[in-house]
Amino acid sequence: HQDDGPGPHETALPKTKWSRPYSQQDVDSCLSQVTLVSFDQPQSLGLGQWTARAISSGYSLGASNWILTSGQIQVGCVAECTLEPPKSWSCLPMQLNPLKHSNAIILCGGVSVVPKHQPPEEAIQQICSRIVDVLANKKGNVLIPTQPAAGSVFELIESIWHALQANATRLGGHQVPMYLLSPSAAHSTSYSRLSTEWLSTQRQERSLAAEFPFVHCELLRSGGLQLGSSASDPTLLKGYKEPCIVLASHPSLRAGPAASFLGAWKNSPNNLLVLTDYCYGDEALSGWGPISMAVLHRPIDPRLSLTQASTLIQQLQPEHLVMPRDYFQVGMLDKLSENVSQELHCHQLVAGRTTAIPLAPPRYKAYLSKQLANQLTVSSTRGHKRLLRVSGVLQARDHKMDIKPCADPSTQAHPPKNQPSQHAGGELEPVLWFGELSPCTLLDALAQEGICDAVVLTSPDSARQIQQGVHTLIQIPSMNATIGLELNRTHIESESEHELERLTSVVTSCLSSC
Repeated sequence: HQDDGPGPHETALPKTKWSRPYSQQDVDSCLSQVTLVSFDQPQSLGLGQWTARAISSGYSLGASNWILTSGQIQVGCVAECTLEPPKSWSCLPMQLNPLKHSNAIILCGGVSVVPKHQPPEEAIQQICSRIVDVLANKKGNVLIPTQPAAGSVFELIESIWHALQANATRLGGHQVPMYLLSPSAAHSTSYSRLSTEWLSTQRQERSLAAEFPFVHCELLRSGGLQLGSSASDPTLLKGYKEPCIVLASHPSLRAGPAASFLGAWKNSPNNLLVLTDYCYGDEALSGWGPISMAVLHRPIDPRLSLTQASTLIQQLQPEHLVMPRDYFQVGMLDKLSENVSQELHCHQLVAGRTTAIPLAPPRYKAYLSKQLANQLTVSSTRGHKRLLRVSGVLQARDHKMDIKPCADPSTQAHPPKNQPSQHAGGELEPVLWFGELSPCTLLDALAQEGICDAVVLTSPDSARQIQQGVHTLIQIPSMNATIGLELNRTHIESESEHELERLTSVVTSCLSSC
């Protein structure tokens, strides 16, 4: 039906600008990089100590969310998922607990931004009702463009079959044949019987009881459902009958058996075209010209709605949330402000750019024993901060940490200010310096030491401070030295060892120690 196919789309590029199609070698090379894993199977990523683990997302058979871990840091990658699956859903429900309390959650495009998000079960019911009406009243054919290897095609076949059985009287007692057409149809239907770990508990029990977990398995054996690789498949042509129901690829209606059947059936008002893929709406019909057949657009979209996504984030309670820019534009932040009570740092995912997530290992609260607390003394300090050196035994038990005194009381001795402490074995501990060091305070201290040519060289803006950690750089020309005041440390550079010790003494005179 090449003459009846769609014309060029209005946004299509000219053929001179088309990209080169992938060769079989390109595909094989890509697939060779794929590692097959099972749910909850840790897989090293070869990136330091990062490991990945797949968990069920509840979206479709084999669909997964991912957990990336490195030490105490956990990042959850949430793809297409279903928080409240319909009762008829065939896959394992979404595993929620492993994602809880992650340091960061990355929403990888698994949220529907459609304002009126129709539940999948409601959409399937409306589709089945309309199909029965067309078959019973108009004796027409039904075309459902779909992808056998993805989405909810098996649930749809099962629901259609139940609807046909319930309305057998209206249909005259005749069995309406169903055809599933795609190059991957045979592989998809057979593989779904083997991957029992992906199935819901009820379907797993059927499989363990040596029963078919899906209705389509029984239909394949009885001939109620027939498979074909294309519209001209010889096996299909032998037993082809109308009226019938055809589920065929591709939902874009630009290629595959679906395009062939649309070209043959589009001029009859008795036929019905059902668009169920949420990625392709009415624009899939662009270029097909006048279409007389009825068109029903009911996307079966099990993805999260904006409200469900914000509820999910409230349950997971991450520190950071990373999501595409589109979610910000459709009001995701408003939903989060309504439903999320904890502090949350949001970051944008922008195509072609790296998004930095400031992750830090979690901190744990430790309890100081009363006996050890009585042994501690506070050294002289400046300002409102207090810092103590504590030597004790850390005990971790039942998710609780306690610090108790050491067996040797001599380890609790406190040295004089600015002097290193000494272990029982004779090893010296370094002095701990702390406090806030402002440029003005340091310039005054340098002047008291007779160093009067110190100047503030730069004062970077806040963005550079965050990126590089540099607060202020002080240059001393007479000593050919610099002092960098950073967010977490002070860095002194000088070619002379004597001048280095002199500047170190000036800096430490502005700080407290213990």
